[in-house]
Amino acid sequence: MPSNFSIFWEMEQGPTMKLARIPIESKFYLVGNAVIARGLFRYTGAAGVGAPVRICVSQRDGEETRIALDQVAAFFGKFPETVPSDVPRRLDTEMVRVFEDAAA
Repeated sequence: MPSNFSIFWEMEQGPTMKLARIPIESKFYLVGNAVIARGLFRYTGAAGVGAPVRICVSQRDGEETRIALDQVAAFFGKFPETVPSDVPRRLDTEMVRVFEDAAA
């Protein structure tokens, strides 16, 4: 499904978990949009700590797939200089929509 986001990095965590005898498939992603993220870097270089956004897609044996992602607005709320930016709230809304659509 097309979206405005790119996967910048991904890591398969399932094999490591299985070695630790944890029955889970798990994949970790860094996802974002560099053009949108400029709206954060304009306020602080610390934006690189939370952009791109971390996402984990996992499934324990016999359970439904789970998608967990950072809440961008909550994360960047730690940086008072980013308050004027609408980017964190916008990313939260857009990213959740992408994953809700994917899960439907």
